[in-house]
Amino acid sequence: MVVATKKILQITDTHLDEKSTTHGHNVYDKLAIVFEQTIEKKDFDLIIFSGDISDKGSLNSYEWLAKKTENYNSKIIWMAGNHDSVDNMKQVFNLSFLVDIEENKLNYQLNLSGINILCLDTNDKLLSDNQIDWLIESTDDNTIIFIHHPPITCASPFMDDNHSLANWKIIKEKLSTISNKTFRFFCGHYHQESYISYQNIHLFLTPSTMFQIDRHKPHFQIANTLSGYRIIEIFEDKSFKTYCDYIFIT
Repeated sequence: MVVATKKILQITDTHLDEKSTTHGHNVYDKLAIVFEQTIEKKDFDLIIFSGDISDKGSLNSYEWLAKKTENYNSKIIWMAGNHDSVDNMKQVFNLSFLVDIEENKLNYQLNLSGINILCLDTNDKLLSDNQIDWLIESTDDNTIIFIHHPPITCASPFMDDNHSLANWKIIKEKLSTISNKTFRFFCGHYHQESYISYQNIHLFLTPSTMFQIDRHKPHFQIANTLSGYRIIEIFEDKSFKTYCDYIFIT
């Protein structure tokens, strides 16, 4: 049996807010149960909160999460989504592995047993030219990339038409012309699980801990209220497998 040498947990779109509920679901309780079933039962080398940690960017929501995770042994990366406040995140979280390529953006890079991990900030709903250049220059054969907004469309009409990355067409065109590189993205934002590929671009959408959006509808509709997350297992030869799990919370 081949055993993974490193494990990554991706948690996304927790949407913590002041009133502790969003769309009728107690998001704090749901996230706490996800922690009980993941971090508190399994060893993860890295945990990535890949954006929309808070629903309104409040200090209280970040402080609650920082307190909740302070005794975990895993490395943690805190990424900003469009709902987050970068200023408040800077006040609360220990932001290790930051890369200074864009003012007031939380971009990260770290090496995990030979895997080059890049994390790109899309808090302002786009990637800057500096970020795109850094992404291209930093990507090698053993790179995986985390980004809140998918950099291509995902065959999900409501999200593609209303909430896509502002400059996704430019990014798609630039990346797809670089034939000697493969770009592997792990994203959130869409509140759904999916795998999409376009030429040398491979994209894994990770479900929210809050609720999932129906990917087939042209209008907003909740598909289910399962709490989802993604696990990535990395092997000695730098290959990886990835899968999503869900928790049904009454």
